[in-house]
Amino acid sequence: MAAFSFPDIFIYFTIAFYLSSALLFQFSDKKKLSVFLLFLGCFCLSFYLANLDHFLYFWDEQYHALVAKNMMTNPFKPTLYAQPILDFNPISWDKASIWLHKPPLFLWQMALSMKIFGVNEMAVRLPSVLMLSLLVVLTFRIGKLTFNESIGYFAAFLGSLSYFIHEIAVGFFNTDHNDVAFLFYITCSLWAFVEYQTSKNRKWLLLIGLFAGCAVLVKWLVGLLVFAGWFFMIITNKSLRNQLKSYTDMAISIAVSVLVFLPWQIFILIKYPLESRHEFQLNAKHFLEVVEHHSGNFLFHFKAMNDIYGGGDLVPYLMLLSLGFFFYNAKNKPIRNALLFNVFAVYLFYTLAKTKMPAFTLIMAPVFFLAIASMLYMLVKLLDKILEKQRLLSNALTLLLLMSLGYSMLNINKLNKDHSFEYNKTHSYTSRLSESVIKYKEMTTFFNDTNAVIFNCLPYEYPNIMFYTGMTAYGFMPDLEHINRLKKENKKIIFFNDKDLPDYIAKDSSILKLSIYHN
Repeated sequence: MAAFSFPDIFIYFTIAFYLSSALLFQFSDKKKLSVFLLFLGCFCLSFYLANLDHFLYFWDEQYHALVAKNMMTNPFKPTLYAQPILDFNPISWDKASIWLHKPPLFLWQMALSMKIFGVNEMAVRLPSVLMLSLLVVLTFRIGKLTFNESIGYFAAFLGSLSYFIHEIAVGFFNTDHNDVAFLFYITCSLWAFVEYQTSKNRKWLLLIGLFAGCAVLVKWLVGLLVFAGWFFMIITNKSLRNQLKSYTDMAISIAVSVLVFLPWQIFILIKYPLESRHEFQLNAKHFLEVVEHHSGNFLFHFKAMNDIYGGGDLVPYLMLLSLGFFFYNAKNKPIRNALLFNVFAVYLFYTLAKTKMPAFTLIMAPVFFLAIASMLYMLVKLLDKILEKQRLLSNALTLLLLMSLGYSMLNINKLNKDHSFEYNKTHSYTSRLSESVIKYKEMTTFFNDTNAVIFNCLPYEYPNIMFYTGMTAYGFMPDLEHINRLKKENKKIIFFNDKDLPDYIAKDSSILKLSIYHN
């Protein structure tokens, strides 16, 4: 009998947890246990997917992982090149020494994970796996307070099986762990906002501000999104609009968020003035200009709903329709208005922005899953009415419908293609990257010198090399002046690929040449 690997066990756990969770929710009163089992199912699934590929992806996981690794020793000095040896471009996000292209919170999380679990791919991805799993609980709670337990559970169930979110969480899509953390902290701020509006307990004001500030520490000022919906809720509700307390409570949360994110902004402006000012300008440039060819027309984010939620060309129209069910089913009208305004604000902002990427609007995914769940809930209520005297059959059909939708959301065929070596042999992305990383890891067993400098790496693989070997790596061919300078500094010089090297390198016996890209 063939043995299965440790990660494979998680698939069996995933199926068991999801099935038992759905059965418990549909046929018993143990709702909290059902949600907990759903959390465990989502964690096992994401953990399994995160273990499929034992290498870091090009865009952008390898950059984030390398910076996080360097921050393990100095959390307040984010660097791509921890020890820059040759001249570098201080304002180029993929070549700079000081790396401020993204705020630090998600990098700190990854650095802490590697401190605990070692420097490896799973430790890099574990914070995203955990945050994605916790979204189950947050989505359920928001849904329960805004609608009812059934809509909250349906939304949490479907969201936990989102192909797009899972692939971002394991680093397969660009912006990867940064966007997962952004989604998580914005959802946390929305959850705290819903809790506050439901209970009026002012302790939630501190948590709203804390989580909004954390979101800014992941991806700039859009992290303050919760306050846009909150303000809209106030001005459109007469009783709230005329109460000073409505504004002072929001001001308290805003003040807390500022206390969370502002110290870092002040710190980098003082410590790294050139790099920080460049990044501030680049963020504004994303709205006014197309950056790195990420362009799109007015309908870009509308059509991108198909990428995020899957299902075909009709999905964007179904998502808009589902918002109507969201509006109709919400029992808490002020919260409903705030959440729907957030959707409007996010899509308006990113539609007007010149730079466009599919994951920009991902932060509204929990709201859309609640909207889908609202539509599903209406269908279930109709089914209950038709089968009024056959409750068991109605529950069984509801369970079957939920499981079918969840399976469709996960998109097993795409997952297989994304992570299958057989499929990827034709364009060699997965297989080539995997083979290269194996060689980098093997190289450290017979040669491990942090004083070494590696040149002639394949384009965009130098972060991977530095992550796995600890040596400084460059993707260009140095000139003779650079070589002589490095020799004077007693650096060990290594070249990958010993073919077609210039004579001043090929004939220099002191330079080590490795045929790492050749069999």
